[in-house]
Amino acid sequence: EIDLVFDGKVSDSLNGLYYSNTKTGPFFSTQFEATGARYTFPCVDNPSYKAEFSISLDIPRDFDAISNMPEERISENGNRKTVKFEKTPRMSTYLVYIGAGHYDIERGDFNGKSIYLTTSKDTMADAKVPIEMAKGSLKYFEDYFGIKYQLPKLHLIAVPEFAFGAMENWGAITF
Repeated sequence: EIDLVFDGKVSDSLNGLYYSNTKTGPFFSTQFEATGARYTFPCVDNPSYKAEFSISLDIPRDFDAISNMPEERISENGNRKTVKFEKTPRMSTYLVYIGAGHYDIERGDFNGKSIYLTTSKDTMADAKVPIEMAKGSLKYFEDYFGIKYQLPKLHLIAVPEFAFGAMENWGAITF
């Protein structure tokens, strides 16, 4: 085990860990493909290398947090809270997702797994259509490949400022 101290920077460049200003406050998101993770945490930022990730976020108490895996526990301390997520499966750094801010979140279900549609606060439109499309897509690909979706949840995250069409972060797809 290695413990490191590292100061990463939050930017507004739509790469690495970045923020967008919305009417209800900052919306923090990540775009790590292909080599953006190195700006947020020390890593071998190459898709051929894989690791498990244990992610914890220390954020303002009124923020929501999202990562690839479900929340494991939340500890509150004054006006802050720490959100610890379950450990990820082995994956490439560019698939790691970290998000925080004031969100509207709608939930659906697919074979006992949660599907969430997440937007910045006060911008949620009808969530039924995208959640139903996600369910249909998961079913189609499970049937086509003969492999069940392996994560316990799937977030669909509408990021206010985004430089790509979409990003297939495992368990947290951004667009």
